[in-house]
Amino acid sequence: MLGHYINMNNESVAPEGDRLIMRRRSFSSSSDFSIEGKDGAVVGRIAGKDSRKPRPFGRFREFEIVDASADVLAYVSKVRVPGARGGYDLTRQDGSPLGAIVCANSPATVIFIEPADGLPMEFHAENFRHRFDIKSMESKASVVQGSYRLTGSVEYRLDFPPGVSRDWQVLAIAAALAFDVSRRFGMTGTQFFRKVTGG
Repeated sequence: MLGHYINMNNESVAPEGDRLIMRRRSFSSSSDFSIEGKDGAVVGRIAGKDSRKPRPFGRFREFEIVDASADVLAYVSKVRVPGARGGYDLTRQDGSPLGAIVCANSPATVIFIEPADGLPMEFHAENFRHRFDIKSMESKASVVQGSYRLTGSVEYRLDFPPGVSRDWQVLAIAAALAFDVSRRFGMTGTQFFRKVTGG
């Protein structure tokens, strides 16, 4: 469950694989998600900090990922990325960097994940099959496998293997959020992430 494996006060890793489900209303104009464990219990949420601002310029730029106790696991802030559709910076509650998300310009189904500590990962979605995979860009080993549903309530399911750290779980959730926002509204940008973009 989210609160057990990625609580900011818990430095352990998941001893066995787990499933998290991100869920929001399909016709909602917000990008707020509940996060559920495999037993259906709500273990966290994603809350847009700017959901009341006028569209399109003021919205979908600031989010918080929190656990069931409303403790902040990550602040997510939209940034500009040159040659890409956009991206997000992630910081922990204490202000230290957690990582960066960069949405590739082409193909639109690819998102790069750069942990502050660790090697880059790649999120790749298969639109026709409504599946996605997150792999290490170095070893190509799968870190997360998932699927998504766009009818009824929008749902992203993330299946984690044993040993995935709390930080990588938060980054995977943020990548799925970025994919959802990008898929619905598009992104543009101009800030540079050195490792991901290769400059």
